[in-house]
Amino acid sequence: MAISPKLRFEIFKKHHFTCQYCGKKSPDIILELDHVIPKAEGGKDHEENLTCSCWECNRGKGAHPLTTNMSDQGVIKQTISLAEYELRMREYLAVAERTKELEETLIDRIEIYFTDRFDYIPRDLNFPRCLILRAIKTLPDMTDSDLRGYIDYACLKTREDTRGHSLPVAACKYFCGILKNKLKDRVNSAVPES
Repeated sequence: MAISPKLRFEIFKKHHFTCQYCGKKSPDIILELDHVIPKAEGGKDHEENLTCSCWECNRGKGAHPLTTNMSDQGVIKQTISLAEYELRMREYLAVAERTKELEETLIDRIEIYFTDRFDYIPRDLNFPRCLILRAIKTLPDMTDSDLRGYIDYACLKTREDTRGHSLPVAACKYFCGILKNKLKDRVNSAVPES
């Protein structure tokens, strides 16, 4: 019989979303339930027999009760496995941080390019940083020069008709519309025709 999601959550909560073997916490790790007395040894799916474990520790413990001493080889293998996992996570986090910095730098350059086109920028201008980020993540072929071209086009189109807004606000809204249309086109091209 499967363990209910409610019981699973209660066990995680009881152990503060922390692996009871290595002490690592969610969300840095994937948590699983572990049977203190393995099911293979007759352990049941009762709250008293369940504990919170990370994926790595659960695989290292396997179907052995806690009273079973692991061989030195088992400890060495588990230690190496955990060290490799930690190294992979550190590398991933370093790459993710560098990517975030590059994205922020690009968005800063685009915002400066936009604001430099006007003599003044009103306080109510809401530059679409989140929309630009979504566009560059969703449309990997979109370049810095594409974004500058969209800004130029938006400024050109709104120069005569601001629809009651200041020129920077009207241009910003038009620029947002261009980005939204590009994103919508991407979604529509990804959906197969029936």
